[in-house]
Amino acid sequence: MPKKQKTVMLADGDIFAFNAASSSEFVVIIDEMYMLAGDMDQAKRKAKAYMRSVAAEIKADEIVFVWSCPTRHYWRHDIFPEYKASRSDIRSPLCLKELKLWLAKEFPSAMKPNMEADDLLGVLATNPKYKPNSKKIVVSADKDMMTLPVWQFNPDKDNKPWLQSLEEANKWHLAQTIGGDTTDGYPGCRGMSVTSAATFLDDPWLYESYEHTFKSGKRKGETEDRWRKAEPRGTWDNIVSLFIKAGQTEEDALMNAQMARICRTEDYDKGKVILWTPEKLK
Repeated sequence: MPKKQKTVMLADGDIFAFNAASSSEFVVIIDEMYMLAGDMDQAKRKAKAYMRSVAAEIKADEIVFVWSCPTRHYWRHDIFPEYKASRSDIRSPLCLKELKLWLAKEFPSAMKPNMEADDLLGVLATNPKYKPNSKKIVVSADKDMMTLPVWQFNPDKDNKPWLQSLEEANKWHLAQTIGGDTTDGYPGCRGMSVTSAATFLDDPWLYESYEHTFKSGKRKGETEDRWRKAEPRGTWDNIVSLFIKAGQTEEDALMNAQMARICRTEDYDKGKVILWTPEKLK
């Protein structure tokens, strides 16, 4: 009888711990003084119970927690210093740090310097040498997982695990490139959203500039630069034309593409991230 394929749950530990720690806070009132407190034992119980509930839902045989580097300085800061700047004033739950340390000791865990959990999830899930012959399911509520060609499960909205195709994953990476991410703080192409970017990628065009001459009125004889849609060229050329029409540059397009790329195993080597380039479209 063939051996049953093992299912490995690769869980975003940051989200598990944050939810458990924040839901274990309570207010203590002493002599009209209101103080916020955290129940570490309750946080542990909630984290463990939720983890086991999700593992049972996806029929996981093994659980691995994946964590962001605790320094909170990630490789994206090196190419875009304003990365996640809007989150700097968000308060962390009281028990969060200690809960993460406890979970990392209690369960198999993975963490790499300068890497966020998202990226390490992508590297591990797409690496055939990691947990070989296993079905690896990425468990996260982060929408960026849509850019990974892996099995995934969002506990907040999915009924069962599903497999993102390589074609769709690459499309969503480019949609994020164009639409940007207001939460993470990289801007994308001015005037474009992820939704309009996805529509563009399904039916692309190339913007080209031309010189328009006024034939009548007060500006008769004057010229101005205008834009028009032309036949699409290569995928990257089409995308760059959006940025240039918006008053940006090809360098802006490349930076956004690198920011939007959640790492896969080919993007990480010997402890360093290999930044995305347009050659990967070919």
